[in-house]
Amino acid sequence: MLYRQPRLSHQENLLLNYEPWTISPDNSITLTTEQVLANNFVLSQGPEQLSLQSGTGSGLQPLNVNFTNFNLSTITGFIQSDSLLVGGSMNGIITFRNLMQQPVFTSNLTINDLSLKQDTIGNVTFEVNTSGNSYVTNATVTGRGNDVVLSGTFTPQGTSDIALDLDLAIRQLQLSTLEGAMATFVTSASGTINGNISLNGTTTSPKILGQINFDS
Repeated sequence: MLYRQPRLSHQENLLLNYEPWTISPDNSITLTTEQVLANNFVLSQGPEQLSLQSGTGSGLQPLNVNFTNFNLSTITGFIQSDSLLVGGSMNGIITFRNLMQQPVFTSNLTINDLSLKQDTIGNVTFEVNTSGNSYVTNATVTGRGNDVVLSGTFTPQGTSDIALDLDLAIRQLQLSTLEGAMATFVTSASGTINGNISLNGTTTSPKILGQINFDS
């Protein structure tokens, strides 16, 4: 069968970070100028699984990305040689829409023991739901003495921009849990930070306002 658009397919076995992974047969990913179409793309190793599947029907289709016990270090190790850059076990789903022109998404994700450079930050929840034309966001980081909440909305604007109305509440963030991420310029970090930051405007012209406080 001929495809006018670029079409990717993979054999049933491949190596990621020098480890063997299994991929479902008859999988395909087709790229067009308007969208990404995935069919039966299931990548797995033991309890870890990543799957991509487009919706059915004509026109622009949503792209569903499912994670099951998927370790973030698998992704970072594939992109960079440092597989310890980001870690944590991710479960849930992200559904992308209009990915090539004006990307928006809904999600219901959890990340257990999110870490940066082997320092564990905490557990993450990330939920995005639709409300009319807007996407309502609620994300949290908890555990390890941390308590951070991102809430608000983002709304498609015009044909390519996205309006932002988001608030980041840093109720408490332990600097010691960020020591790995800040290792190039900070050692033996201690104390906490707190504050509130608002993100408004659009993705092409964002406006960031707020204040962060440092407590020893």
